[in-house]
Amino acid sequence: MSIGAAILAGGKSSRMRGQSKADLIIREKSVIEHIYNEIASFDEIIISYNGHDKYENMGIVIMDTYQNCGPIGGLYSVLKNCRSDKLFIIACDMPLVKNKSIHMFCNLYNDKYDGAVLIDQKGQLQPLFGIYKKKLYEYFEDRIKEKDYSVKKAVEELKFQYINSEAISADNNEFFNMNTPEDYFKLTGYMI
Repeated sequence: MSIGAAILAGGKSSRMRGQSKADLIIREKSVIEHIYNEIASFDEIIISYNGHDKYENMGIVIMDTYQNCGPIGGLYSVLKNCRSDKLFIIACDMPLVKNKSIHMFCNLYNDKYDGAVLIDQKGQLQPLFGIYKKKLYEYFEDRIKEKDYSVKKAVEELKFQYINSEAISADNNEFFNMNTPEDYFKLTGYMI
């Protein structure tokens, strides 16, 4: 594919009581391993992670240039440092996503847009499941310098294509967003 891929795994996980979502175990593998396995076919893989290099066997590990500004900091860093013209971006909160759906999403992307984002079955914008052109790193840097950290707002201001989840998968559970201990319990039956 001409699109690279990046996993945003550097968040504070405050809603997960400080437990890194990337390291949580589901079906005997960490969440980041599940996601990595589904994007392994991409030519370029970048992991945005604000810790040590424990994920370096999965791709290039990049720490955020700008700290404490949320996902927009990870987006900026991976886009600035990638060699691809576009990146498929996924956060570490969709552990059930499948390779086939990711590739369907990428195939539906129209290059006339700055990027594309998923609209889930509830009609909610999922800006951390999307494609972003490399050139957007400059835009995100300006937003960070203005202390405007909303990725959703940025997507709404830019020229983005919206792709409904039903167009890429019949399985609504695939895009389940795991952000809290209760969400983790729904998937595993275990509390953290």
